[in-house]
Amino acid sequence: MHETIGNKFINRLTDLLWYLDPHHAKLKDHGCNLPNIFLNLPEYKINSIYNKFYFTGKHKKEQLSVEKLHGYVKEVESCASQPWASVER
Repeated sequence: MHETIGNKFINRLTDLLWYLDPHHAKLKDHGCNLPNIFLNLPEYKINSIYNKFYFTGKHKKEQLSVEKLHGYVKEVESCASQPWASVER
């Protein structure tokens, strides 16, 4: 059960980071900085990006949406609020 919930949490967190990746500058301009735990990920440390498809693909570029961002955050929160997330090891 923990693996299933843990996998769901990681997948939702990855989806959120993927969605935010192209919009770091816009977020920073509005005073919203990513926490250091994310900025310390290898790709960000070398000043790279994860969502290369967004920048290199020939598709309509998605604008940052408050509603969509709230949806991603709610999904991550729903996993993080599970009892397993507060158990100290």
